[in-house]
Amino acid sequence: MPTTDFTAAGAQVAARFTQLLTMGHVERMLAAQSGDEAIRVLNDLEWASALGESDQREQFERVIEDGLFDAKQAITSYLSVPELAEYLFLPYDLQNAKASLFAFRAGEKYEDIRSRLSPLGTLPRRFAYSVLEDPSKGREYSAGFLVSALQEARHMLEKNPEAPQIVEHFLDTIVYHRMQTAVAALESAPLQQFFDLQVLAENCKRLVRRSETEQEFFLEPKTILPATRSALTGAEITAAARGTVLEGHLLERKHLHEEGKPLAEWELRLDLAVLHTLYWPARANPFGPENLAVYFFTKARNAEIIRTIVVGKQNLLPADTLREMIAPYFQYLRRS
Repeated sequence: MPTTDFTAAGAQVAARFTQLLTMGHVERMLAAQSGDEAIRVLNDLEWASALGESDQREQFERVIEDGLFDAKQAITSYLSVPELAEYLFLPYDLQNAKASLFAFRAGEKYEDIRSRLSPLGTLPRRFAYSVLEDPSKGREYSAGFLVSALQEARHMLEKNPEAPQIVEHFLDTIVYHRMQTAVAALESAPLQQFFDLQVLAENCKRLVRRSETEQEFFLEPKTILPATRSALTGAEITAAARGTVLEGHLLERKHLHEEGKPLAEWELRLDLAVLHTLYWPARANPFGPENLAVYFFTKARNAEIIRTIVVGKQNLLPADTLREMIAPYFQYLRRS
């Protein structure tokens, strides 16, 4: 991948980093008396143009979405490297594909689900539903792999309506393998290691969920799947996690489960621990693809902080309660 592609983009993203949240902004938002007042704290940041003045829940979710869409547009306009866009934004296409498939199967119209679909994918949010309605519409897009996957998933669901988990796993596998190919093409060892950890973390979540539901399917990245095998086992996932940031979290989950703590809280900490491993390589190489990925992931974490505080203010939650809820994100705030 040409170095100049990332050098120019890195300089643009460096300026955008200065517009992300700091602890000072968070404390001022926590001290605000309302959601509207909390939003006004952001007037000097890049969120301002998207957030506006309203703290109504429905509109607020749209402006959060707009703020992330702005980050996506910035990254894709700074450079023409489709592999980086695929890696960052294919998960949103996957999310849209699943939502569209099950809605289509249930007889819902596109207009009924549009608000549940993300604009952050590499494809228009209508793409998946349109292809399910008419496969020929897929010719308008350079995403033949996803057109074929959607049609196959639809047939699988028609044959076995009681097995949506199998269909979801099929789509997961197709998209994650595509992401794996995209990451390999970027020729970034830190990004490759980070992606491998992301996949391993997802499998760790599935391993824990399996122990609670007694059924789960694992992603099968070539980086840890033995060449002679076609499926991963829970033991192999546990072994692969040893010596990584995930090992301690797997042990921690056993204790949290015994204490009755929610799984979502543990999964959040797992994701943030993985994300932290990319920060040092990004700082060491600010003009590489790692830094662009970190910018987008950081802005997405900013979105969660803003959403939690504003919605909390709308529901009259105390500042201390909100501070505790967003504490896991504090290490991803920009230093003042």
